[in-house]
This record gives sequence, C-alpha cells and structure tokens, in this order.
Amino acid sequence: MTGKVWFITTSARGLGREIAEAALRAGDRVAATARDARRLDGLVRAYGRAVLPIPLDVTDPAAAREAVDEAVRAFGRIDVVVNNAGCVDPVSLPAAVEDTRLLGVVNVTEAALPVLRRQGKGHVLNVSVPGRSPYRLSDVAVRGFSEVLAEEVAPLGIKVTVVEPGGPDSGFRQEGSPRAADDPAKVADAVRRLVELDDPPVRTLLGSDAPARPVAVVRRHLDEVVNNGYHDLVDELWAEDLHCHGGSLGDFHGRDAWKTFLGANTDALADLCLDVKDVVASGDKVAVRFVARVTHSGPFMGVPATGRKAEWLGIGIYTVRDGRIIDAWFGEDWLGMLVQLGAVTLPTA
Repeated sequence: MTGKVWFITTSARGLGREIAEAALRAGDRVAATARDARRLDGLVRAYGRAVLPIPLDVTDPAAAREAVDEAVRAFGRIDVVVNNAGCVDPVSLPAAVEDTRLLGVVNVTEAALPVLRRQGKGHVLNVSVPGRSPYRLSDVAVRGFSEVLAEEVAPLGIKVTVVEPGGPDSGFRQEGSPRAADDPAKVADAVRRLVELDDPPVRTLLGSDAPARPVAVVRRHLDEVVNNGYHDLVDELWAEDLHCHGGSLGDFHGRDAWKTFLGANTDALADLCLDVKDVVASGDKVAVRFVARVTHSGPFMGVPATGRKAEWLGIGIYTVRDGRIIDAWFGEDWLGMLVQLGAVTLPTA
C-alpha cells in the first residue's frame, strides 16, 4: 500500500483532527491518538481501516511506547510523527500545560525514534504555540529540544520541524481568548505539503496571518524556492518590480530577471543549499546569515564546471511589504568559493 503513515497526538478535534483528515484525504494512513479513543469514532466511520484509533496519555512514557508499537504492528512503519498535544484551555494550571506540552513531545519522540532509526528515515513535527502565556516556557523548551534533535538525527535520515501556527483553533480555546483563531484546515494542508519537501525547514510559521510575515516570506523563499527548487513560487513571494543587489554578480530588476538568475544558478551550482544560521528581523526587514553549499556543475563567474564541492558564508538582507519581497541585498564570500574551485590562488604570506 502506498502513501505515508502518520502518528498524530491529540487527533480528536482542532488542529490534530484537521491534520489527520488532510493526510487521510491524500490517501495516507493515520494512527490517531486521544486520551479517550472513543472520540475518534467519527474519523474511523469516515475513513475506515485507514485510521487506527489509539488511547494515549502523552505524559506516560510507557503508554507512548505502547502506542507507537501498536501503530507499527498495524501499519508496518511510521513516516511522520506529529506532536500536537498540549493546546489547553487558558484557565488551566501552567504546570499542567508544561507537563502535557514538553513531556508529551519528549515521550512520544523518544518512543518513535527507535522506529525511525531502523527505517533510516522519518519526519518529526512538533507543534508550537509562540507568544502566548502559559505556553511560552514550554514552547521555548520544545523549540530548543527540536533544534538539538534535528542536528543529532539528520545523519540518520530523520527530519525534525517545529511548526508554529499563527494562532490556530486547537479545539480547546474559548471565546474571549486573546486573539481570533486561524483556519486550522489551512494550517493542516500546509503541514501535509511540508512533509513532501526534500529539505524541510527546522522551524516554520503557518497560519492565515503567517504567510505575510516578513520572516515567514523569507523562510519560504529560502526553504522552498532556493533549497527545493520550486521556482514557480517566485511570483507569489517576490514583488513584480523587485530590486536585487548581488554585489559581484550585479544587480537585477524585476521578477523575470530574478527568475533567469535563479535558473542559471541552478544549472551552474547543483545541489544548492543555504544552511540558515541566524535570522534577525526588524519591521519589514529580515537579515539572514547562511552557509551556502554547492557542487560546481556548470559555468559560473567565468569558471567552467569543475565538479568540485564548495561552501561559503553569506548574508542576505530582505525588505518585505504586503507579503512580498521588494528588495534584497546580498554579500557572499565569492573569493573563498573561487579558491575552493581552484580558479583563484591566494598568495602565501
């Protein structure tokens, strides 16, 4: 049977339910968990044997291990783990929030990792709720845990992403809560698309208000356009009259010129990947420090293809307005790259 196998916590309603349904509509199978598995009966009626309902208290490590084992017995593997537990009513005690959110993420992830290691692949998505009390402490911990985990398991073929919705309706929030909820169905569809990326980001913003945020726009450009080659998204992410200041590579004006430049880079620099190290935002401006890694596969800066690999430091400064990049400045260590390609030899001291 084709399609992915998902393991999703807190799947009875809200965002977890929407993610489960988005996966099921795509033809995938879902191990759906809830404290009371009877609340998953609707999913089972709608999708039949593609759904495996599992009762789970995510704060119980033994229960998490048994739930993962049950999913593997039923479906043979797990491709995607979604830690969605912990979006609780704002009047709940902070200690309960911390236990459910942080311990839930750790317990389920630790239970699933042996399976993903054996498979040599998998994707862990940890849902975060940025900027809201009493979530803040646990979400800082979840992000830190996820970022460290991503580095540790990347060599094993396992991907990790922190998903930060722009305020989705978890199913627990009530009227009068600090801000209106986004459409969880749209967030769920974005999550489903996220797991299809070859090189997904370690951290991503989703939700109805997220796409227009300057940082989110720039991250989408780097993650989807540059690192995954979806050049058709340039029309969505860049203004028609954009200006790019490329330093030694010259300046570009307009989307068509930018697309031509991207296409030429793709041909000349195979496997182009920008490894983002720092992102700093102020107003409509976003600064990114990155390490670029490539294989020199075609003519670039007057140098014929060498087949060599190279990496160098770079900085990009973007201006984003109305959800599109209108201006960008780039500074990159082209000299260092040319030295690695053998095109330039630096004098010895």
